[in-house]
Amino acid sequence: MLHRALRALNRVNPTCRGKGRVAELANRIGAIPADGAFEVAPGVTMELRMDEWFCRSIYFHAFDILSSRTVFNSLRRGSVFVDVGANLGYYSLGAGQRVGEEGRVFAFEPNPTTLARLRRNVDLSRAGMIRVFDCALSDAPGQAVLHAPLESTMHGHASLKNQDWVDNVQATVPVRRLDDVLGETLSRLDTIKIDAEGSELAVLRGAERLVRAFKPSILVELNRETAGSFGYAPLDVPRLLLSYNPNYRFRHVDNHRTRNMTMRELESRHVDYGDLFAYHPHNECDGNRG
Repeated sequence: MLHRALRALNRVNPTCRGKGRVAELANRIGAIPADGAFEVAPGVTMELRMDEWFCRSIYFHAFDILSSRTVFNSLRRGSVFVDVGANLGYYSLGAGQRVGEEGRVFAFEPNPTTLARLRRNVDLSRAGMIRVFDCALSDAPGQAVLHAPLESTMHGHASLKNQDWVDNVQATVPVRRLDDVLGETLSRLDTIKIDAEGSELAVLRGAERLVRAFKPSILVELNRETAGSFGYAPLDVPRLLLSYNPNYRFRHVDNHRTRNMTMRELESRHVDYGDLFAYHPHNECDGNRG
């Protein structure tokens, strides 16, 4: 069928260019499969709903190509990975394949609806190394109202602030600090991925002890609008990381390329969108390993 041919085309494309267009074309001409469970990578099975852009992108191998590759390349057998804003589990499940049964994955997802789907995907993939937490992360424990848009195309865009969504559902969720959840249990921490729709800076503030102790690689989303809704600028994130460990180095990841950038270059270019990968030179794996 046509959707299989388009999917195969994206799978064999060694670059990230054009993959999003293929997924968009498939949706436009109706060349998409029915909802179901699909193997999206070796050993990774996910239940996908094709009315959601997020799921279609995963099905057509067009989701977060460079960012996910950067994260997965920072991991090896036995690594420990923390996924903040795990959503349906794309990063957690891919990381689980990298770290194996010897490693550990901690997935945090506060949205009750998304959480149920995340747990389902963990079960489908038989990913016993993944532990799921049903809470949001921030810099102070307590409770907060989580906002999520009703539109199916906006799946995964849940935030502790309403991001100008006229129609949104709300849920009161527990909030914890990463230092409190894992600070007494870990003997290593290799990589953290944070996609929290504006809460990224608070998540890092609540993980100060772990970041200082283990100097993990960190992939964090930069977004001027969502950061602004929480009262900070995107580049406050790398500034905070440098205050924890001044030897952190940075790569900016956008849809088409990854570039090494100093703090001065990030500031001079006014970088406020995309993903930022921070790594410490003491790590043997820094996201470049194939």
